[in-house]
Amino acid sequence: MVLTGYIENQTQANATYIFSSAQIDSIALSFFMAMGLHQQWSSLQLMGMDDPIQSMDEVNVLSLIDLVRLFMEKYDKQFIISTHNYNFYQMMLKKFRNQDIAVIEYEGYSEKGPLIKQQVSENAETDNVLIIPAEEPISRAKLLELNDASL
Repeated sequence: MVLTGYIENQTQANATYIFSSAQIDSIALSFFMAMGLHQQWSSLQLMGMDDPIQSMDEVNVLSLIDLVRLFMEKYDKQFIISTHNYNFYQMMLKKFRNQDIAVIEYEGYSEKGPLIKQQVSENAETDNVLIIPAEEPISRAKLLELNDASL
């Protein structure tokens, strides 16, 4: 990423030499969320994030959670967020306790397939949530069949 700024003349600076990795991640996340807010190529109002809090401090993590909540309430966006950070997971559950959410928690993997636990908030509409039983491994074809049936 190259940032261009104007002081006395046009000066280009490489962000990796100026910002910390947390600042670069925050800038990238800001661009991603801004593009997701204004995208027009799809009618889906969905934003997916894989472990968005890498290198963030607590203040920025809380700010991100509040921003996600704002996008849900004001812009009617739906989010899929995956994380391995248990503290972030617990904070999300606490901050979204009054929201319409479903949580799918991956607990592990056995000889029968993935072990999945699902939690649904009291306000959640579960009609749009695809539940895969952990006891039975599911083929890709069956998953596609279930997904088509839910549309």
